[in-house]
Order: sequence, then structure tokens, then C-alpha cells
Amino acid sequence: MTFQTHLDVTRIEASVFPIGDVNRRYFTAYIEQTPQGWAVHDGHDGYDADGAPHPGEPLRHPLEDYDAALLLAVKLAPTLTVNGRMAAEVAAA
Repeated sequence: MTFQTHLDVTRIEASVFPIGDVNRRYFTAYIEQTPQGWAVHDGHDGYDADGAPHPGEPLRHPLEDYDAALLLAVKLAPTLTVNGRMAAEVAAA
């Protein structure tokens, strides 16, 4: 019996830090597929189509358009803030 294997991409990461960098886990925007569309979040807060944060609601504001979600995550990645420091600032240090 032969089975067909299906591959699905359901989550993508956007970060100014490369894989393996200790800061990446804190400064990463995620694009995650939900039944309603593509959600952009940082693991804690979700972001709507305008980039406005929604604390504690990581998957509640999905975008219908995949490309729009990717562009939003790329735009947000350098501005993600942890303990008052933006990702771009930490990466430049």
C-alpha cells in the first residue's frame, strides 16, 4: 500500500537575528496559519493588519492574505520590543 505524504507550512518566522542566535527567541514575529487566516504574533501579543498590538491575543486577529501577513511580520521584526529595547537596537549593539 502506498500513501501520499502531504507537507503543510503552517508557521513562518521573521527575525533580525539568525537561527541559533540567543536573542532570536525573544525578538521573532511569527506568521501562523489559523482556520480564519494568517495570524501575526510575537508569541504573546497578536497584531492586526495595521500592526497594532493586541496583548494576550496572539491568534485572534488573522489576516486573510498570506502576502500581507508576511509583509507585516517583516515590518514588525526590527521593532519588536523586550524590556524597553527594540530588536534592531539589540542587533546593532
